[in-house]
Amino acid sequence: MKGEGIAASQVHTRNDQHPTVAEFAPSEEKGTLVPQLEDYSKRFVCVPVGWWVTPDDRQRVVTAIRAFAEANDLLNPAPEEE
Repeated sequence: MKGEGIAASQVHTRNDQHPTVAEFAPSEEKGTLVPQLEDYSKRFVCVPVGWWVTPDDRQRVVTAIRAFAEANDLLNPAPEEE
């Protein structure tokens, strides 16, 4: 996204990552692992949204996302194993 001049970021840190709740963080020892959340939190990204995003801006963001997905073979992911 940066290469396309589009701001993107991880807007929020997961609640369980804050030091004030460290005692409640997922752990194997406590049997509270959250593998789906771990996976998702590594892959999501926040893109610009709001009244200031013009139709041309929106199209540029969509085009950049599609190009990234195609380049990384993300448009047709393999089916999940059961």
